[in-house]
Amino acid sequence: MSGAGRRGLGVCAGLIAGLVLLGPRPAHPTLLDFEYEGAMKHAGRLRMLGQRISKQNVLYQLHLADQHKLQLMETARQVDAALALLRAGDAAIGVPRPPTSEVQEQVEAVEEAWLPLSQLVDASPYEYLRRSRQFMGPRDDRGDPLRILQFDRMAGQFVAEVDRLVELYRVSCHKDEWVNCDELAFFGVPEMLAERLLKEMVMLFAGVNGVSVDRVKATRDAFDAFLATVVEIDAVKRATVPERGPTGDHVRAILRELEDSWRRLVREAELVMRGHAEEANLRRALAMQQIVVDDFQRLRVAIEQAVGAGVQ
Repeated sequence: MSGAGRRGLGVCAGLIAGLVLLGPRPAHPTLLDFEYEGAMKHAGRLRMLGQRISKQNVLYQLHLADQHKLQLMETARQVDAALALLRAGDAAIGVPRPPTSEVQEQVEAVEEAWLPLSQLVDASPYEYLRRSRQFMGPRDDRGDPLRILQFDRMAGQFVAEVDRLVELYRVSCHKDEWVNCDELAFFGVPEMLAERLLKEMVMLFAGVNGVSVDRVKATRDAFDAFLATVVEIDAVKRATVPERGPTGDHVRAILRELEDSWRRLVREAELVMRGHAEEANLRRALAMQQIVVDDFQRLRVAIEQAVGAGVQ
């Protein structure tokens, strides 16, 4: 298998990592298996939210697709809630407090990267420009008068800090000798890629300086890499064996729907890359992106039900 295929396989495994037991319990773990799952699940979701809020900001600043300020503020609220959960933990849902000073410091680094974004999201149009000078330096109208690219870079820095946090949990998970640590670390990646693809499509459509066709293609190819290998994941194989009966049929049906939704989204992306798109194409692409994300969530549930139901 190629390097891209192996990476895709790892991402796909992360889609269903929460459905598979992690293995025998070590003698003195830093965290229990379900605690690693809870921490990496909620941290991984922040990747998607970081790309989503950048996409929403592009749409809002350019007055495209009826994007409303309240939608950005709702995404910001979800980020705040996830950060509060990672900071304080919640034993009731299996999310631990930071287990080490290093993890605690990285949670604080994620919060620090989020602070300017949250303040820009809350700002009025006038305040947005004033605060952007505070966080981004003197305003430069050449190619990016609305500071869209700079906002996106800040969102990218936020996601990078989240990745470092997930990596700390992944390394600790390995030290505790649990299995599936690498797969858990990919949680949230497919949703992040779907959000990123739409964001880059909109920026390319609007002619935002510095966004190229190659950038959109790279995100599309990354998504293709793991979608092509999803059927190789052990839990998917076990969920779709003929002996599963109707539950296995349901998983296979969702897989077909997911592939169809993705193909339809890619068709809209190709129109944008060829310069043939209109705003109506962006609206369709936004709808298809949400369907792709929903299909992944349905797939997780269907696999859990199929594996839990046993073989007929």
